[in-house]
Amino acid sequence: MTRAAEAQSALRNAGFLVIQRGGLLAAGVLFAVLVPRIMGPGAYGRFALVSSLSTLFVMCSTLGFTEVAGRFLPELRRRPESRDLHRLVGGLLSIRLIAGALVAAAFLGLTTRWLPDLDPPALLAVTAAIFVRAVSHLLFSLFLGLNQAARWGAGELLSRSLLLVFVLPGYVIGGFRGACVGLLLTEVATLAIALVWTRSMLSLARLRIDGRHLGPYLRVGLAYFGVNLFLIAFQASGESLVRLVTHDYAEVSYFGIANSIHLSAVAAIQQLSLAFAALLITLREQNAVAALREGLRRLVSWTTAAAVAAVLGVLLLGPDLVPRVVGRSFEPVVITLIPMTLALLPLALSSVASVVAVTHDRPGVLLLGAGLRLAVFWGVGPLLVMRTGSLGACLAVLLAQIVQAAYLGWMMRAQMAPALRSWGACGLAGALFVPLIWLRSSIPLNAALFVASLAGFLGLLLATRVLAVSQVVETWRAIGQAGRGRRAEAVQGFDGAPGSPRR
Repeated sequence: MTRAAEAQSALRNAGFLVIQRGGLLAAGVLFAVLVPRIMGPGAYGRFALVSSLSTLFVMCSTLGFTEVAGRFLPELRRRPESRDLHRLVGGLLSIRLIAGALVAAAFLGLTTRWLPDLDPPALLAVTAAIFVRAVSHLLFSLFLGLNQAARWGAGELLSRSLLLVFVLPGYVIGGFRGACVGLLLTEVATLAIALVWTRSMLSLARLRIDGRHLGPYLRVGLAYFGVNLFLIAFQASGESLVRLVTHDYAEVSYFGIANSIHLSAVAAIQQLSLAFAALLITLREQNAVAALREGLRRLVSWTTAAAVAAVLGVLLLGPDLVPRVVGRSFEPVVITLIPMTLALLPLALSSVASVVAVTHDRPGVLLLGAGLRLAVFWGVGPLLVMRTGSLGACLAVLLAQIVQAAYLGWMMRAQMAPALRSWGACGLAGALFVPLIWLRSSIPLNAALFVASLAGFLGLLLATRVLAVSQVVETWRAIGQAGRGRRAEAVQGFDGAPGSPRR
């Protein structure tokens, strides 16, 4: 593909990701409205704990393969006659099958010893779900390297949406055990869709581990695997921290709801950033420095603006909406959501800086940044949880995100100088509207304050040209050309033959 075609494809996929985030938000809201309310703080705390642990163990099986796909598949797919791409996919899948089985067994061994009060058949169901999700996670990751980030992001949207289909009826029918079986059915259904979408990429004959061929890729992947371990240990260990310190499943549930909402936003920001990985690699290879810096500036501007909008929404509408959404028994979530939403501001910077580090082959920077974040979280987290319960864990998340963003921003400042300035401008513009919280009163007034603050904030960014309407127009124009773009992409199909379909 030419640079223009790559840019158009990346922009189109980014637009579809934005649309998907709307669906993911809707699924998250429905889940928050229905599941915690029906389960109650105690039962939901147990489910949130095993769910977070399952995510932790799944990510232990990734071995950095998502970054390998994003880093090397764009180059391999431009070689129509090369078999390396097929061999790489077959080898990665073979290793993932083994790794998925090992981490699933490790999960079962840990939970049966540490959490003997939980139902063993329920833990078996979650164990099976871990193995299934480990496989589907890799299959969806392949689309990231093929510059089809929308399909990559669809994996999480499907998984989150299907939770409502299976977990809630499962709990109603079989209690905690039924909810865990519902989690397994969710992952099985998601894997089935992944297999349908990737059937042209897969072959039993390619399921072999060729150490000589895979060695260079695995060395790169293992560097990013360390980053992923730190990442998931940070994202998925908060519930465990609260449980270890407080021994209170209700406190676990308060943190779990806030963390679930936070991670939905995290996924949106990170996936939007990674959607441009293939394009950024192309720009770097072509030494298009000015275009690269401007692209990074725009990306940081929009992700930070979205984070500021979320902060204003939680501050102005959170006290009204949260008790009505999740129930009065979860009212402490009103407070825990504030630091978790503020943490999106440094995340908007660090997520883009992380993509820059990937495209510039600097895994060491990512590893140290992720390690700093985890060290801060577990360093101050226990003390804060002892003092303020679940709120302390949320404050620890905020502090950890700030430290990581400061480090990554400094290390990648040469590529991100314009982006850093735009990030600061967005944060300063948003801070101007925070004092409106002192005017909060009735629900209609609070809603009007939020609309006014959001309009004023966006208007200020447009007036100062931190954001530009033309960027939105370009995105939706690219989405409108999706059908034509997909036909063009088919010419560069996975199998390397002209016109070979990817479906």
